[in-house]
Amino acid sequence: MKNGMSRFTLVGVALFSLLVTACGSDNSVSSSNGSTVGSADGSATGSSDESNAGSVGGSTVGSNSGTTIPIDELKDFMGESTVSSNEESLVVSFGTLVDDRDGQQYKTVTIGTQTWMAQNLNFSAEESRCYDDTPTNCEMYGRLYDWSTAKQVCPSGWHLPSRDEISNLLNFVDLSSSKVRGESLKSSIWGGTDKFGFSALPAGYYESIFRQFFNLGSHTYFWSSTYNYDGDRRSPYTLDITSIGASPGLHDENNGYSVRCVKDS
Repeated sequence: MKNGMSRFTLVGVALFSLLVTACGSDNSVSSSNGSTVGSADGSATGSSDESNAGSVGGSTVGSNSGTTIPIDELKDFMGESTVSSNEESLVVSFGTLVDDRDGQQYKTVTIGTQTWMAQNLNFSAEESRCYDDTPTNCEMYGRLYDWSTAKQVCPSGWHLPSRDEISNLLNFVDLSSSKVRGESLKSSIWGGTDKFGFSALPAGYYESIFRQFFNLGSHTYFWSSTYNYDGDRRSPYTLDITSIGASPGLHDENNGYSVRCVKDS
């Protein structure tokens, strides 16, 4: 009888040990995407993916209630709107520009104290071209210009931005992160938030040495009017927007890049 009781006790201890091992000590429950949704102390944590409900392309206008209103809807009936920012309320206004030379109309956006074209220039000029020499690409992405042409191609009352004007734009959008600047300036079509209505598109570029087009759908470059005369890299400054972010660059003046004009002050 005694030996039978001992065997019964040992079996019970073994079963208990197996049960503890199988259940674990934290009693947490994981969802199908790997995020923890419950724990032993009753706390709960959600998935790391955050919902962007109530916005269009990530572009949102802040309101006192904390809800979001799509900029594309608001700008149709308001000339001025306050865009949400991590640190302060920023005023962005929208307008239109009609190029008297060919009648083409462009969206414009005032970011801080500067008014920019919110679409790429598509004025036909010598030493300008459509990507892949396909006219429909000009309709979507505007024309690609060499630097000499770009300096002269803006409509009356507008000009090619200087390096300082590009720097002011980047600093206004975000002082610390090239990645955040890129996301904020990219169109929602390109996967950006288009937070400031700049609506950059991945227009690619024309490479003058190889006489080929590159990077449609992944990169865009905008000319500035400022030339770098220092160091080994003597070439015009640009605004480069890629998958990495947005930052100033230096590129061959014979290449074909996009143009965004700035309104004369």
